[in-house]
Amino acid sequence: MNLVNRVQLLGDQAAFKALVLRHNARVRGFLRRLCQDKDQADDLAQECFLLAFRHIGKYQPSGQFSSWLLKIAQRCYFQEKRLNSRRSEKWQQFQSLETDNSHSDNPVDMSLDLEKAFEMLSENETICLTLCYTMGYSHSEVAEISGFPLGSVKTYIKTGKDKLRDLLEPQLTENHNV
Repeated sequence: MNLVNRVQLLGDQAAFKALVLRHNARVRGFLRRLCQDKDQADDLAQECFLLAFRHIGKYQPSGQFSSWLLKIAQRCYFQEKRLNSRRSEKWQQFQSLETDNSHSDNPVDMSLDLEKAFEMLSENETICLTLCYTMGYSHSEVAEISGFPLGSVKTYIKTGKDKLRDLLEPQLTENHNV
């Protein structure tokens, strides 16, 4: 009997703890990319696992358990975003006021620039790029997890990559010419 079955049939909390340990990094990483805030992402991950435990009876083993968890994580994120949209708008306005024109070859600075570039993408582009390139899901798996049609997933990935290239290419060119 696998861990999911043990939780579904027996309510085995130790088995669920093992599932959390197995999938924790993936769920938190996904949420951290979406939230751009480690603490909020950690809170949402806790909420995701709590909801997963409460609703594990609804999980159908025809799909991957990790995909099911990421769907829950995405729903938690959207719900949190709706509840805090006003605060989020103020935070985004504050971030857009930051003007850092300094560029560096330092990998840490480049990583921060990539994070800032991700903030310029639409939410759907960020979701699709994160699932595909950071977490290694195929386009069809991204469609299943996100609930977006496959054609939309491909479009979000292409437009997101194009935007990232446009945002980061000038910096990369400048750094190589220095």
